[in-house]
Amino acid sequence: MSKDIENYDLLKILHRAKYLSSSNVQILEQYLRRWSMSAYQAILKTQLLTESDLADALASSLELERIRLICNMNILPATLSILTFREARMWECIALERRNLEDKSFLKLVVTDPTKIRFFSILRERTGCDILCAVGERSDILRAINEFYSIEDQLPSLHSSNPFIE
Repeated sequence: MSKDIENYDLLKILHRAKYLSSSNVQILEQYLRRWSMSAYQAILKTQLLTESDLADALASSLELERIRLICNMNILPATLSILTFREARMWECIALERRNLEDKSFLKLVVTDPTKIRFFSILRERTGCDILCAVGERSDILRAINEFYSIEDQLPSLHSSNPFIE
């Protein structure tokens, strides 16, 4: 990633880039605490920014690539399998490619919220890859996840998340 986003949170990033006013940030902080949701979810729920505007703002503010129309991309099955269907849905991201350059490995992801630092640490530890991040719209990412993962890949995740099935 081009900037050290671990030192910021989503609201501060968008405020510094002038996508949110100080009063917007105060309202969102109260809203997300009251309804126990992430800043990303609160921004969308309050309709302060659309999905597209939020993705554009994050890409611009963090100097990340902005990806659209993920369903039109060619993603290798081996790359896709780095994340389970359940992880991809939960973290709202999809692995696009894995590259080895000299003595380093890189994993490129498209995500809704690039400030989910804990998630990147888990993936870095699991894969041994440096994470390259791009930003996409939530609906586009979820549509691509549903399209790219076969029903066979989806079923185990659906089964393990159902509290009524033992």
